[in-house]
Amino acid sequence: MNKKDFIVFGVEALDPSFPGALRPGTMMLIAGHPGAGKTTFAATMCYRNAMKGYPCLYISFIEDKDKFASYMGSLGLDFRPLEARGLFKYMKLPILTEKSGLTDLSTAIFNEAVKGGFRLVVLDSITSIISVFSHETPEFRSVLQNFLHMIARQINGVLVVIAELPYATVRLPIQDVEFVADVAIMMKHRIEKARLVRVMEIRKIRGSPVNVAEVPFTIREGEGIRVFIPPVLEEISGLNLELELKMPCKALDEAFKGHIHKGMITSLIIQPGARYIPLSVIALSKLIIEENMKVALVSFKYVTNEMLHYFSEQLNSLGLESVAAEFMKKIAAEKSLNPAGFSIEELTHQILDLINSTSLDVLILDGVEILFKVFEDEEKVFSYFLNILHHLKSRNIWSILVYSDVDKKVTSLLRDVSDVIIEGRFKEPDVLESGELKPYEVLWKIGCPPYVLDSKALMGCIKEAYGKR
Repeated sequence: MNKKDFIVFGVEALDPSFPGALRPGTMMLIAGHPGAGKTTFAATMCYRNAMKGYPCLYISFIEDKDKFASYMGSLGLDFRPLEARGLFKYMKLPILTEKSGLTDLSTAIFNEAVKGGFRLVVLDSITSIISVFSHETPEFRSVLQNFLHMIARQINGVLVVIAELPYATVRLPIQDVEFVADVAIMMKHRIEKARLVRVMEIRKIRGSPVNVAEVPFTIREGEGIRVFIPPVLEEISGLNLELELKMPCKALDEAFKGHIHKGMITSLIIQPGARYIPLSVIALSKLIIEENMKVALVSFKYVTNEMLHYFSEQLNSLGLESVAAEFMKKIAAEKSLNPAGFSIEELTHQILDLINSTSLDVLILDGVEILFKVFEDEEKVFSYFLNILHHLKSRNIWSILVYSDVDKKVTSLLRDVSDVIIEGRFKEPDVLESGELKPYEVLWKIGCPPYVLDSKALMGCIKEAYGKR
């Protein structure tokens, strides 16, 4: 059987990472604490596979059909059309109270699953069954294994078993459930400094290497479960060298040896305390206008309309009012995210939502240094941030990181992963006197020596780029 015909996880990041993992006859375990998202994950699988034409039977010992349909409908998973087409069935069964009832229960499930021609069966949850057994006897292990694998084998598909974990534990009450599973995934949620963190632990996938054991996930309206697995560098095609951005003036042409590429990571470093966008960036804005690029702006420091207002004011002060108006037309999306209100995992998904919902050429991330100050764990923040940057590079999106040089270690980390660096500075006068401090900038492109532009060269670059306006 072709892997394309296999049951899928229905989660965008998991399926390409573990292709063909859910082959016919597979038993999959989804375990976790109450409220961790187990039912949502199983329902997402059920919905996505039914949409592919693989009928799904959802068996619950806990929740009524109307309650299930209402909650899943709020996530955008509407099972009613699928039910009408015979691709979905919800079955509510009574909770098992005696061991002797296991045979009748397994027979009822088996008959419904096989007669209905279902390729995917969800059992929510196995905890209601194993709770009647006080000890892990060899007899029970045999019955349990036969019961679960019989269903998976006979439907020639996948059985998804949900199991509840008691709070403050990471082990199932009966370990044999995990032992006999072909795929075992643990869903966890915890509170870190008043922020909710959701992570998925991939414990076992037979036949597939598991390189990343723990990945963040979130629950999204219209999507169900969303997982973010770090991109593998070998799978990133790298920069499209044909997507060259020619420099708008002679000074930048010399600094960057003729061009930069879409997909490059650019660090825009601002002197601490400064409220001034480097002039070379204003010149580079000409590229965005000329190439008709779509721009998304995410700020961790300001409300985005405030940032755009200050940028417009600076352009206006240079006599570039019409440029400001043209640039604003290129803003396809904008979002302000307060890091104090989210976990770094959720922030990652917020940015991914923006990227995936908009066709972008440029993503500006403003106030990046705030992330490192709020979350404190620099290594964790950097790892998530690096994954986002690799994701952007894989899509040839020009990422521009705007941050203040308030922490030398953070600045050094971000510099090291950048392809282009633009560092804005102000030349201090020898004698304090009234008047403006003169800006200068240090520019550095990967493979090129650093280049310094003073205020005269920078102003000349802007005039050359935009001409007389």
